[in-house]
Amino acid sequence: MRNILSEEEIEATASKYYERISTVVQTSFQDYSEIANIKLSQIACLDFKARSICSLILDFIRARATEEFGSDAEVISGEARGIFYLIIEKKIVVRFKKMKDAKDFKMSSLETKQSLKYINQLSMSAFPDELTLFYAGYIPNKTWTNLVNIPLVCRKGQTVIWHKDMKHEMTQLTLGLSLSNEPSSENTNRVKAIKPSQEQRDGTNG
Repeated sequence: MRNILSEEEIEATASKYYERISTVVQTSFQDYSEIANIKLSQIACLDFKARSICSLILDFIRARATEEFGSDAEVISGEARGIFYLIIEKKIVVRFKKMKDAKDFKMSSLETKQSLKYINQLSMSAFPDELTLFYAGYIPNKTWTNLVNIPLVCRKGQTVIWHKDMKHEMTQLTLGLSLSNEPSSENTNRVKAIKPSQEQRDGTNG
């Protein structure tokens, strides 16, 4: 029976990787966008289908993630039956998928025996039962020009056990860091009082 980490355990492990995973996804989407823009400017009738786009983005994710985590002893990257994955701290498995929306994080790919086992947290030969299975998703806007959300999701069947919007988390972190680096208004606006000299106090100056 597969081990499902508690919310506290998930947060303690996953939060250390929000920035790196979300950067891999965001950069991979930008990689696809650059290629699409070049080709669309050259071929007027070119129309990328959603499946082709997802395939390109996943190829970039595979390359970017391997590059990002290749020297990290706490992260193992690999591929099993066509599934590219990361195993983080021997606790969680992360695979990457395009998701429809941030309401229920449903995915639009075809269901296979392997994908059904994964989404239902069932035993799989590729992933020992002590590992909890996750999806790192990406949700594009309607025009595929930007990512609305980069969620990290743990689910069992139709039940979402835990989720986090990594893009939002990183935006909040960046905002917090920028605010903490700003000089305090209390310090910048304060005028230092100058004590009068003895002559000024005695009224003998000038």
